[in-house]
Amino acid sequence: MSAPEVTEEKPAVEQPTIETAAPMETDASATTDVKPEETTVPETKTEETSAVVPEFPEALRGKTDEEINEIKKGIVERLTFYFSDSNLFYDKFLWTLVCKSPEGWVPLETVASFKRMRDYLQTYGLPFIAQAVRDIHPVSGQEGNEIEVDVEGKQVRRTKSLEKDTSAWDRTVYVKGFGAGETGKNSQEQVEAWFKQFGPVAAVRFRREGEGKERGRGPFKGSVFAEFRLLADAQKFVDMEPKPEFDGTPVTAMFKEKYVTDKVIEKGIDKSQIQRRDNAGAGKQFNAFREIEMMKQKGEKLPDYVMNMGTAALLDTSHVGQLKRKRDGEDNEGNDRAEKKPSKESQALTITYNNKQIAVNRATGVVIDKTEIEFAPGRVLRFENAGPEADWKTLKQDLQNLGFEKSFMNFPRGSTWGWFSLEEPISDEDFEKIKDAKLQAGGELQWSRVTGDEEVEFWAARASFQGKLAVKQADEKDAQRAEFSRDGRGRGRGGRGGQRGGRGRGGRGGRGGNRGGKGGRAGESSQPASSSMTSAPPAI
Repeated sequence: MSAPEVTEEKPAVEQPTIETAAPMETDASATTDVKPEETTVPETKTEETSAVVPEFPEALRGKTDEEINEIKKGIVERLTFYFSDSNLFYDKFLWTLVCKSPEGWVPLETVASFKRMRDYLQTYGLPFIAQAVRDIHPVSGQEGNEIEVDVEGKQVRRTKSLEKDTSAWDRTVYVKGFGAGETGKNSQEQVEAWFKQFGPVAAVRFRREGEGKERGRGPFKGSVFAEFRLLADAQKFVDMEPKPEFDGTPVTAMFKEKYVTDKVIEKGIDKSQIQRRDNAGAGKQFNAFREIEMMKQKGEKLPDYVMNMGTAALLDTSHVGQLKRKRDGEDNEGNDRAEKKPSKESQALTITYNNKQIAVNRATGVVIDKTEIEFAPGRVLRFENAGPEADWKTLKQDLQNLGFEKSFMNFPRGSTWGWFSLEEPISDEDFEKIKDAKLQAGGELQWSRVTGDEEVEFWAARASFQGKLAVKQADEKDAQRAEFSRDGRGRGRGGRGGQRGGRGRGGRGGRGGNRGGKGGRAGESSQPASSSMTSAPPAI
């Protein structure tokens, strides 16, 4: 997702420490050609240790076995979606975590903190979530069982083989009739529950208003793209007569292919311009398979460790989205380029953010690998429905009046939404306090917690702001060094041993002469540059 440009009231964070890191490529990630028939699921070793049965959550007391089982199904359904073909290969954050483990394991607590899982985590606890996966999927690797947890209940992974899905477009249906905006009856959960009666659905993607940077972030349009797991179910849904009703209103339904084609014709665009994407919401977002193809087209050398899901990483996760160049002559094909002075775009700076060193792009200051950022979850809220003329200072003062003194706000002028964060995790009580205040900013603000990918984007945006400051400081130091090299340490006309001689390069003479001196012509001193200047930017 794209984030609004970060604007800070004032940089309150301590000045970052800058170091020069080794050059790196910025085009695509290290990948290899993955063939579905060669992909295997990592062998699951039989553990002798029995999984520990968690204590019965207090929130479940008084519920029937059927009700508890439905809760478990909801947990597994949501976890399965995160690791599904429809999401995993287009979710850079989760995919990076998968690739960092030789066996594809991801911390269950991390996934359970995602927006759609957070209520389960807070209400029932992590042990119950792990037990839900075991109870619903008792046999790992069985048909239909796409995820599993480890014996300790601390890790979760995908068990389904890695396979590029090229049929998602054909199985996706455009459906309209859910009511624009928030009606109280058209939440993501409510719409997904409505679709279940028509067959298994891989994903339901809400369509939202907004243009430019705000595209897809505005109010709900009342229409969705629903990706059915089976083409037959999608066909039955489209062919239904009379059309099914949502909240008493018949919906409009057609295949995505027809919807897009009709829109193209309506706008007078050549149908050849239609780009069929495997993932309904991929767009310019991260796409693991697309990065593989980019690598092939550029003839980049592909590493050996990218063959199978779980046993090897598809991407070089030291800098996801970047090709990590081998050094010290290992990559002979790259030696010619390695000898050239690297551009700023291919270099990195190391800054300290939240007490941890992270790499940012030397030219832009943007964080290279967002997974390097450490932060305490639960500190960020998102607000929407603001007017374009709203003033962030007024809104921040309103929040201070509620008792939230030390806060950060990212709310660029002209935007209809923004982020608000505190130094400590925001409790449910404080969250309700903010919502109940019905704060105005050109409209009554709608508040929601920020979790998962969006939470990572928030902290990446803040770190990138500090990265831009670091780039500015490094550029100033580079300019000072360049001026020093050009003018010399003697810079003026005075120097040791003569009226106009300067000891270093750039004066009118060298050591000992009137206008000339040791070394020949004026300005051609044989003295080296000051030893205090190094090739790396100094600490700031």
